[in-house]
Amino acid sequence: MAIDFLGKQGESGKRPKIREVELHIPEKEKLAPKAPVKEFVQKRPEISKVVQKEELPEADLSTSYRKSRGKKRLIFILIIVIIIGVIAVGTYYLFGFLQAMTNRPILANVNVNLAPIVNENVNAPVIVPQILYMCNLSNGQCAASQNGTFVSFIECQSTCFIPTPTPTPIPPPAAPPQPLSDTELAPLRGAIVRFSGETNLYLVENNGELRKIDIKTVKFKNGQTISGLNPKLIYTLAERLETTRKGKDVVGNVAWDPRVLSEEELDSFIK
Repeated sequence: MAIDFLGKQGESGKRPKIREVELHIPEKEKLAPKAPVKEFVQKRPEISKVVQKEELPEADLSTSYRKSRGKKRLIFILIIVIIIGVIAVGTYYLFGFLQAMTNRPILANVNVNLAPIVNENVNAPVIVPQILYMCNLSNGQCAASQNGTFVSFIECQSTCFIPTPTPTPIPPPAAPPQPLSDTELAPLRGAIVRFSGETNLYLVENNGELRKIDIKTVKFKNGQTISGLNPKLIYTLAERLETTRKGKDVVGNVAWDPRVLSEEELDSFIK
């Protein structure tokens, strides 16, 4: 027997008919149908557009590295310049300080006079040292001394002075040496002479001086030496001429040959 779920008993073997049920739709939902998606896309066309990504330019790594290295180099140079500037300024002020300390007057030999000063609040007198100063006239400096004449250093400085230095006389230029006058033997210039009783040989200079010949080293222009010289070229003079002015000794080569004298030239020098 078939059971009717609606409370009615149906016929056996027959399927009950399902009634069409009307669904209740609230008033709020009874609105105009939504616009199709196609219409929405037409109203907002920008949604359907495909955004194309802009391609970034290719980076130049070598240029970027050079710029970075240039910046680092510039920073390094600025640091070095700053360090050098600080050192220069510090050296300038240090030099000024040392110079000021060097020029500072040194007070020595302090003479202390114990001058009593009475303190009204204390019965015992207070002893205050008193320094006397004197002016050093040699350098114009004030310094403490036992023989001081100024009570204050300021008074000493205002009175002390540097004496005007005595100018050093400028020696006059030396006169050029005057040539010696010719001797009596000047007419025999260039000749080799001797005096009786002597072994020394002399060469008569252009001004008539007698110059002793070094027999071992003297060589004349023609190559002759004293040992190979013709004895006739050595002339013996009168003994009165031994006191003739003498010059430096002749050593080494001589720029001329021994002079040959005539009897007339020798006549007045052998008597």
